[in-house]
Amino acid sequence: MNKFKFGDKVWHEKYGLCVITRSEPLRLYSIAHNHPAIAQIPWLISESELAPASDWVKCSERMPDCDDLRERPHKALFWIYCQLDGRNFVTRAYRRFQLGKWSWVNQLSFKHQMIFQDAAITHYMPIIEPTPPQD
Repeated sequence: MNKFKFGDKVWHEKYGLCVITRSEPLRLYSIAHNHPAIAQIPWLISESELAPASDWVKCSERMPDCDDLRERPHKALFWIYCQLDGRNFVTRAYRRFQLGKWSWVNQLSFKHQMIFQDAAITHYMPIIEPTPPQD
């Protein structure tokens, strides 16, 4: 019996946070990830290479590795949990490298955006692009 099922979030050492897209016999899985710098994923991943992933990652434990996304920040999408001016809220944001440091950017509209420094964000959750349907 397989440990994971379609839609489960898992952690892979090389690909980071992933989603199970297909479960095969013998504890093998197909996964989707949000790491555009790594285009090639083996068709099937062994269950031994995967660990259950919680939805939220504490920023104090690990920050997302977005170095390879500096030219494509819109690909580094996350849900972020913010604590700002005594308020707590969740919003969607991307990571942007500017003036020698990383920040979180919430694009509210074409002309308006909010920029959050790392200190305001306590947790994040990567938004994983789904794989296209296969007929």
